[in-house]
Amino acid sequence: MISVAKGRFSSHPNVHAAVMPGEDLSSFPDDTFTHSITNLGLMFFADADKGAKEIARTLHPDGVAVVTGWAKQAPFKLIQEIHDQIRPDGPPFKLPVPDIWFDPEHTKAVLTGAGLDVHTSTELEVHMGAETADGVADILTRFSGRAFATYSEEEKEKAAGVIKKIVRERAVPFTRPSGSGVGIKVTGSIFVVRRGSEGVPAV
Repeated sequence: MISVAKGRFSSHPNVHAAVMPGEDLSSFPDDTFTHSITNLGLMFFADADKGAKEIARTLHPDGVAVVTGWAKQAPFKLIQEIHDQIRPDGPPFKLPVPDIWFDPEHTKAVLTGAGLDVHTSTELEVHMGAETADGVADILTRFSGRAFATYSEEEKEKAAGVIKKIVRERAVPFTRPSGSGVGIKVTGSIFVVRRGSEGVPAV
């Protein structure tokens, strides 16, 4: 993802891309960003409270931040379904994030606890999508990579077949910003936040 961003903005010397933990943005001073986007990230932070405080700290006082998450377990339920077909007698699939992150009120509480005011929060039907069904299968395969890390090569091949079958059965057409595509429906949560009037709690 970082290499793609670097390539896309190579002609813009003022655009920089780097990898760093979301809980420690110390490379950036306070009040840096007019716009901050954390896409499906907060739930995966080792310390979500600290990560949210870093969003608040680095956000300009007049800036806007957008934080997204999942409102339901749909993407992970797909992985669980695939796992159950490949290893029906094995240990159950364990969600990579606690269930509480599928409750938008929890995300809202983390954000407000970090000194951010939630101006808008909404649930939205979105798509895990691509231009083609094969593209959707590739996305789902990458998304499930960590969950299937202990699989044998034979199991991974079987999983790839199950993924393609699920995509063929459940993918629906929808319109993307770049044109038509297909995808699997999922429900996302979106929060639009600003710095609170009481300031940012110490990290």
